[in-house]
Amino acid sequence: MVESISKNNYQFIKNCEKYFDFNSPEQVVLSSPNEPIELTYFIPIDSTLSFMLKSPQLLLEISENIQQQRINVEHDSDLMFSIRDVHYGNRFDEDNLLIQLYLDDIGLTNPVSAKRDKHKMTMGVIGPSPLRELIGFHATTSLPRDLMHDFIEGICPVIIISLLKQASALRIITYIRIQERMENFQYGKFDSSNQPPPLLVKHLQKDHMVATAAQKLCFFKLFPIISNDVVDLLPSFIVYKVLREILDLLLLYPFRKKWLHVLGELCETFYETMLSHFPDKITPKAHFIREYKYMINDFGPAVR
Repeated sequence: MVESISKNNYQFIKNCEKYFDFNSPEQVVLSSPNEPIELTYFIPIDSTLSFMLKSPQLLLEISENIQQQRINVEHDSDLMFSIRDVHYGNRFDEDNLLIQLYLDDIGLTNPVSAKRDKHKMTMGVIGPSPLRELIGFHATTSLPRDLMHDFIEGICPVIIISLLKQASALRIITYIRIQERMENFQYGKFDSSNQPPPLLVKHLQKDHMVATAAQKLCFFKLFPIISNDVVDLLPSFIVYKVLREILDLLLLYPFRKKWLHVLGELCETFYETMLSHFPDKITPKAHFIREYKYMINDFGPAVR
């Protein structure tokens, strides 16, 4: 196709840039000078945002959404929709555009292997960030915690695996039976799209759950149903119940300011139950949970 409409690939890309606003990926060399060349590519975020904000329809929808949120807050000042409604929001006016960015490690996967994200790596700083040119951006106060990493991919799988391992240690259920239950469980219409893969024996032995964030959340919510005859026999099930209350509260949108006190008490209770039942599982993310009351007070709802 390229040969039929242009002389070469270079000319094809130039035509795409000229007529279709195509953004060429930038090339980054991953390998060291004495190694075979390994390359990766990325689209600069400033180019992407610039292209998106040229759309009149998108700008109109953003403006209407902001106006509707302002109207709702004027009628009920207890509501939180975004950072505009909380502590750090006093530095923004109606003309500021709020942009949510997502940062994660890069998963390296062998293309001929069945294992996903076997190795994780974080790219280093290679130059000034375009974010430094943004009005109101701050390297600390503009980077709040992330609900998905702290809870759904963080502490939630840790608690589930800890409970199941405790059930096995108490001879309530074996690892094989746990795997069979997950394989045979009938997921409903609204959960089937996020059906988690079975928790294999080797995963339990390694304290590792292989699933996407949506699948982990699905399993976490359905855990008391899948293990209905097990949970009441576990002395540590209180840890799950408190964590479930916290997560249910954090997933609400919009959030209410009067819930902050309840959230703070739940987070402290969770930490105390962790000390009592799983003290060796208190990871940094377990500490982060204690800060969510203050994070929401400063940055707005955990769901954005």
